[in-house]
Amino acid sequence: MSSEIAIFASQVKKSFRKNPRHKEKFPVLNNLSLSVTKSQSIAILGPNGAGKTTFMKALLGLVFPDSGQIQIFSHPAGSQMARQRLGFLSELPLILDFLSRQSFLNHFASLISDAGHSKDNTLDTLIQDLIGNIPIDLPMSSYSKGMMQRLNFARVLQKDPELIFLDEPATGLDPIGQLNIVRIVNRLRELGRTIYVNTHSIDFALEAADRVVVLHQGRIVTDQMCKDISRSELENLFLGLDSIRS
Repeated sequence: MSSEIAIFASQVKKSFRKNPRHKEKFPVLNNLSLSVTKSQSIAILGPNGAGKTTFMKALLGLVFPDSGQIQIFSHPAGSQMARQRLGFLSELPLILDFLSRQSFLNHFASLISDAGHSKDNTLDTLIQDLIGNIPIDLPMSSYSKGMMQRLNFARVLQKDPELIFLDEPATGLDPIGQLNIVRIVNRLRELGRTIYVNTHSIDFALEAADRVVVLHQGRIVTDQMCKDISRSELENLFLGLDSIRS
């Protein structure tokens, strides 16, 4: 595994106002530090309100921390150099109702230099695996959740990103859809891509990652390699955590 650092976060703090009318702020990230090497796959678990989404947004450069440092491949989070090397699959698929699968992919390919011309034939095969059973002329307005998720995953892979952020990629999918997402993630791991996944699923984390991190109230409460922790141990850990919102 490469020793290059793909994600570096040091003592990151972020607070939000509970109410726009009040000065009081609610801490979401509390001196959070994390380092992820290139080609590693990491799953972030945590109860509601743990800070998973805010931290991912900070890594993507969509939210600016109050203090601390974040770098993506040694570049400031949110910078052009950082964005060029990452891809992001949101929990909520992007939908352009009247476009077919190829029109959708062509539209986004036109926004990316050299998109759709990956030198890695295996990645091209993965894209075809994702979209292959989606009817060619069917508009996105008629897609199932699984079809929309697979097409959006293919959209992300067109860019051939080195670092891929996945936000709850299996949420709302049936068991077959979830297994397909795990299979694609594991193929990407084999290709040496760095994967960062937010998930509520212990099973997904253990099946699709090398390393699992559990957040609670904006702090890391455990950070272990998946091979060193069992499902029952993670379950017991979660039972000991109180979600700060239901």
